[in-house]
This record gives sequence, structure tokens and C-alpha cells, in this order.
Amino acid sequence: MAIFPVSLYHKPPKTLPLPYAKYQGINIFARDWQGQLIGGQTRLDWDQNGRYRTWGKEDYGNPNKLPNNEQPLNIARPDELKTYTLGFCEGYLKSNIAAEKHQQVFVGAIGGNFLNCQEQLRKIKNAIKSGDFFSGIKPETLEAIIYIDAGDIVNSLSETSARKAPLGKLINKHKETEQLLTSLGFQVKFAYWEQIDKTANDCDELTPSKIAKIAYLEPDEFYKLAFKLRRQALANKTYFENKSYKADIILNQKYLDYQDFKSGQITFVKSPLGSGKTTNLVDWLDNDFALLEHPWHFLGYRNLLLHQICEKIPDLDHISQIRNSGCGGQAPLQVASPHQADGYRHHVALCVDSLKKILSSCFDQSIIIIDEVVSVIKHLLFSRTIKGKDRSDIIRLFITAINQADRVICLDANLQNLTVNFFRLICPNKTIVTVENQYQPELPKIRFYEGVKTYELADAGTRLYNPLVPRTKQAEKNLTEINQIQAELKTELKPLIDLLNSTKDQEEKDKIQVTINVINKKYNKLIKKVYKTKFAEIADAGTRIRNPLVPAQAGSFIRFG
Repeated sequence: MAIFPVSLYHKPPKTLPLPYAKYQGINIFARDWQGQLIGGQTRLDWDQNGRYRTWGKEDYGNPNKLPNNEQPLNIARPDELKTYTLGFCEGYLKSNIAAEKHQQVFVGAIGGNFLNCQEQLRKIKNAIKSGDFFSGIKPETLEAIIYIDAGDIVNSLSETSARKAPLGKLINKHKETEQLLTSLGFQVKFAYWEQIDKTANDCDELTPSKIAKIAYLEPDEFYKLAFKLRRQALANKTYFENKSYKADIILNQKYLDYQDFKSGQITFVKSPLGSGKTTNLVDWLDNDFALLEHPWHFLGYRNLLLHQICEKIPDLDHISQIRNSGCGGQAPLQVASPHQADGYRHHVALCVDSLKKILSSCFDQSIIIIDEVVSVIKHLLFSRTIKGKDRSDIIRLFITAINQADRVICLDANLQNLTVNFFRLICPNKTIVTVENQYQPELPKIRFYEGVKTYELADAGTRLYNPLVPRTKQAEKNLTEINQIQAELKTELKPLIDLLNSTKDQEEKDKIQVTINVINKKYNKLIKKVYKTKFAEIADAGTRIRNPLVPAQAGSFIRFG
């Protein structure tokens, strides 16, 4: 193809061949400061390995470069000029639109790469100083404003990039542009309109009201702001990444196949509440004969839950049961191999608080199961029940146990990357596998029946799936009393409200309203004295109900099914 420089406002010939004619899109010409066409781009209507195709003069040898090997800059002039300050932005199309919106001459570079256009920038500076650039007008100072794109400030956020380039790759590129323009004699500022996120508007998308509110910042002021915003964005990104859960394996099945969890692995399983992950794990431990060589250790943070697990697994004992049997005494407990005939069980459940009560060698080649692992780690690191030096010792013992184990299985319905990353940190030599089971079990239905009614009524409700509002005799009495108070209140207020509506004198209305307020207050006090009955929501196992509004006799018939 051939693109020939023509004077300003001169229409290119109709026979001018254009590149990429096989694509649907628009051609955008690049002009130098004199208005001559020196190159351009084709912007495709849809993305095909990028939406832009850059082109220039074939006569130059490289269709994308000028004879001096620079990328062509586009000098976009508005129909109406209101300032002699130059705007610098990325792209040809953007600079053309921005020039009209800001009524300012814009200089556009492909990819914002002004460093490869130094000779053209010097020509622009010389033309401004000579008066040729602004039709005979010589500005007293050379002023430039850099318009960064939305999202440039928080581009490529990561801890690694934050250490290597605190301002980020794109802001560093804008800084190089600022330093180049400063060396050429320009007084440079940055335009800032809170274009932090990628979803914000670029300079060519701003409305007049937004343009009027743009802040023009000195370079040092802008760099400090950009650094602060990047740190905040990185903190937010890290927080939400840690709160989320990224799974290597996504499943949608009722039962997990624990045989896939190999030796040398720490496997994290996120599975919904009630999906049977713990019960299925118990079956696997009971039936897989290859596991007989390995002791099991259930680690938790609440003895109540651990005792419940021990009830489900015949071969699993809580550490307190073993010590109370006289086998352990006060010395650290040695949990022996099943082949040693010393009378000790080799499957133990214990809180992480009790890790001092068991020899660390017991965890050699063991299988460690941590149910509700998120809560266990929070307890290990922050619980008030572990204090001072004990916490350091227990954390050290925990790390030793995890590293000595043959495999570790961590279960939780609310797993987060934060927990996974903690294990990555303490076990760098273990393989981490994350699993998410997206199977949704049918949740149990809970129905309440009036405890004061007959068993026949409860049975009928079960058959008909017609739950009744739970209510005790005391609750019925309270409700009756409250209804009676409300009826009396309504009776006493009715004549006053009628009088209030019919009275036109404002002073009299105010007196009536005061009387109504006094009566309302009196009856509200009476209602508050009545014992109100409320029922707590369904709680997790082991949760204590401390709501003072729940009466002792509130325990109605509860049916699961």
C-alpha cells in the first residue's frame, strides 16, 4: 500500500489503497503538526488477535515506521481551541475524540509509547516556540498534560510487582514520558479524575461536567497518589483473593473418593454443609486396608465436636479417654503402632491445645484429618485459651506434625485461600491439592409442633407436612395479654384521633398530639412488661442459646426429615 502526505484538509484520492481491506472496521489517519498524513491505524469491529492494525508509508521501507524509525504521532486539533496546553494520551482514535471534547490539541502515540518519538516531539516543541504550531501565537511557557488511561494506576497488581516496581509498569512508562517532556522544556502535569479502576472513563469518554472537575497534579504529587492507590488496591485484591477459594479439582458428586488423596499431599476439601464429607471419610478410614499401617489423628479446636466424631468412629478415642484410662499419666502420650502390643489405641482425636500431651514422633507417617480447618487455624493463631509461650510451642508442634504426616486432609464448608496459603507457608515440601465439591444435598426440613397439643396432632402434622407455629401455654397467655392491651389502647386513642383530624386550630392540635404521645408511651411500657416469647434460629452443634427471650419450656417437638 502507499500513503502519501497531503496538506491539511486535502482529501486523499478515492483510489488510495487501504490496508486490511478484508476486515470490517475503520481507518484512522495520523497527522503531523502540519496536518500532513504520515500513517494511521485500522480499528477492527471485533477482536482478531488485537483490534488495531498499524500502518504507514510503504516508501519508508517499514510500513509501521517513519524514515527515522519512529512510530508516527497523531496531532489532533479541535475545531475550537481554548488552551495552548498540549494533551498527551494513548492512541490515534482516542486523541482525535479527546481533542474535540477538551478543546485542546492532543498528541496520540500508539500504546502511549512517546519514548520512540523523540525527534517528532522536538519538532513540535520548535514549532510552538517559533509560533508556527499555533498559527503565529507563541505561548509564554511550554505546558503539557498527560492523560493516563483508566486502570493504569492499578494495572498488574501483585506482591512481586509491588516490590520490583512500586508504581507499576504503566505508571513507570508515564513517568518516563514526563521526564522526556521535562527534558524538552515542557512543564508537565497529570490529569486525574479518579480513573483508578479499569471501568472508569478514559479522557475521550468524559462529559463536560467531568472535564470541569479534572485535577491537574504536579508529577511528584501524582506519583505519591498513585503509590498510595496501588497499595490500597493491592491490599483489597489480596483480601478478596484470600477470602475466596481456588480449587484445582471441581466435583459435583454426592460422595468424595478419598482414595484419590495420595501420600505426601495436603488435600483441602470444600464441600457444602450436610454433604456427608465427614461421614464418607469415616467409611474410607474403616474400609481401606492399605491404611492399617497409618495412625489417624483428628485435630480440632472444640472437644465437644471431637467427642461427637469419636462416637461415630469405634476405633477413634479422644485423648482424654486414653489419659484417664491410666495409660498416659502426665507424661507426653506415646500412641503406638497397631503392631505394638502395649494396649494403646493408635487413632486419637485431640484439640490443637493438647499437642503438648502427645509425642511428636506419634505423627510419623500418620493420617491427619482437620475438620473445620478454618476455625482450627484461627483458634491456633488467635484463641485466648492459648497464651504466651504456649502458643509458640503449640504452633511449632503443629507445624512439625503436619510435615511428618503421611498425608493431611482438611475439610471445611467455608474454605478460603488464606487457610491454604498458611499451609503452603509452613509445608513448602508438601504437595497442595485443592478440591471443591459443588454438589448440593437436599437440606433437612425442621418442623415445630406445639408442645401443649396432643401427640396425635404432631403425628398428623408430620403426615400432612403442615408445621404449626411453636407456642407454649405461657406464650399463648402473653399473646392474649398483649392483644388485650393493644385493644384498650385503640379504644382510648380513637376519640383523640378523631378530634385531632377535625380540629383546625394548630395550637389545639399540638396539645392533642402531646396527649396521644403520653398515652402511647404508657401502653408501650405495659406491653414491654409482658413476657415476650421468641425462638432462636437453628444453631450449629455445640452452640449455646443465650437469648433471654427464649423460655425454658420452649422445647417443642422437633422433627427432622
